[in-house]
Amino acid sequence: MPDRACHHGPVNPAETTPVNQQAVDEIISRLPSPGTDFGLTLLCIDGPAGSGKTTLAQAITDALAVRQISTVVVHGDEIYEGWAVDSHCGNRLAAFPALARRLVRDLLDPWAAGEPGSYGVWDWLSGSWGVPNIATPPQLAILEGVGLASEMLRERASISIWIESGDDRARLERVLARDGAAIRDEMIQWQVDEKAWHLLDDTRGQCELRLRT
Repeated sequence: MPDRACHHGPVNPAETTPVNQQAVDEIISRLPSPGTDFGLTLLCIDGPAGSGKTTLAQAITDALAVRQISTVVVHGDEIYEGWAVDSHCGNRLAAFPALARRLVRDLLDPWAAGEPGSYGVWDWLSGSWGVPNIATPPQLAILEGVGLASEMLRERASISIWIESGDDRARLERVLARDGAAIRDEMIQWQVDEKAWHLLDDTRGQCELRLRT
């Protein structure tokens, strides 16, 4: 059964590890050593909006750059088809699995075969897809965003990470300070939907590491 006790409620320090350099070092220590098969290594980071997923991904990327390990980071905000996530789906609970299937088909399967993968990049201003990114298989791929450690993706990951921070209100204010107050109504509904999705998928309960900011 999903761990319902702390889903997007107040953070419980006893159940999580603080995000700091020690946590980043632990994540890196769990990755396979660079070698022939390292290009297939996948790391997934999930958690509610405003919890620090992008910041964590950047910290891991910076630490790996010192070790001369090539990393591709795919951000949820780039690959969502706007607020709908996937316009072919009637709701976000159906859209997040559809997004995972698209990533597997267009990016992860080609990379696993040693071939370039691609992913569309959404232009939020025009409300349309921009030019796709074409990427050769990196040594490490990081997927970060709501829905990007869903079951289909974390099954392929070397590490899946859940990150959380504060309560709904604190995270909402963090997002609005970053992206602007005009998206308040959209974000309030997003918080409702992401909570429902994470509960349905049991993302928090199934991720190997639980971090807090």
